[in-house]
Amino acid sequence: MTSTMRVAFGVTLACLAVLPGCARGLPTCRPPVAADYFRVDYRVRAEGGIVPRAEVRAANRFPALRSLWTEGTAAVRLPDKCRSEGAGGGTGALQQGSLDRAILSTECGFWLAEIERALVKAKYKVVSWNALTQVEHTKGVPTYVAARDLGADFVFLVNSLEAGTSKLGKAYTESLHFYDSDAAGTRGAPRELEDDDRGALKKFVQGRTEVLRNEKLVTGIKAILDMTALDTKTGEAVWFYLKQEAKPVPLSLDRRFLFAQYRNAPPPRNRPPWWPVLPRGQREQAKAAESKKSAVDEESREGEPAPEDAYNAEVNELVRNVVDDFMIRFRGEGG
Repeated sequence: MTSTMRVAFGVTLACLAVLPGCARGLPTCRPPVAADYFRVDYRVRAEGGIVPRAEVRAANRFPALRSLWTEGTAAVRLPDKCRSEGAGGGTGALQQGSLDRAILSTECGFWLAEIERALVKAKYKVVSWNALTQVEHTKGVPTYVAARDLGADFVFLVNSLEAGTSKLGKAYTESLHFYDSDAAGTRGAPRELEDDDRGALKKFVQGRTEVLRNEKLVTGIKAILDMTALDTKTGEAVWFYLKQEAKPVPLSLDRRFLFAQYRNAPPPRNRPPWWPVLPRGQREQAKAAESKKSAVDEESREGEPAPEDAYNAEVNELVRNVVDDFMIRFRGEGG
């Protein structure tokens, strides 16, 4: 076989390997079938959830009282749900008590420690929570009287507190949006699709986003503090504070899928007229990784839901932020 014939034969094989339109023998190869691209954006969101909120109200005489309480003595009364009996751990002022006294749950103990920290930083003296509860129960007196007997000028009644993670739960909404695109996955104008195609694409996408619909999936962290300040001389409620803080975790609940579609050419028999593709720029990365999917989301961080304790540090930081906000507002430094 001459070198010229060998070259021609090589070209033929290359055409047959790459282009389905090559004929037998010495073919004339057709250009590749052109494709249009479109994008499907998927998102899921939990219904309801904590909405960030801050509310502060004060009685008319509160500014005058606050000026008298500068560097005074404060007491903190936590909800009854925080109190349990028996030996155990705890944080904050409780550590000053004996083991057979009331103890705090871990969550309440952390809140108390942070509230006490903020009060001490603001130059207030702080009555032991344990001593306050002991006086309340042994003397059978209201909280403000027990706080006054212990030398407190004012007492914070914590009506409720909560900190932890928010989960997707069973009540959620999901949506799909279709857009024109290009080989790089750029979002274009909204795209109209036939109902059959929309249904098939929805089935395809849902099959690859199942992990996002896990009801135990942590979607955010939250901290809630609701408290009232009482004047211990009169028992009057003179200041009210409510703070709800929420923060999403660094997890994307959105997915983007890119599809190609034949342009001016009939689709293969018994197959959809579209197929999933990798956006340009990700193809080399995908070749180096194990091919587990036929469509890849640019922002996908799929996997099992992270355990709740993985967010402890972030939850604690959110609690500190709420407590710092409470102290700033109580001191009249936040407007």
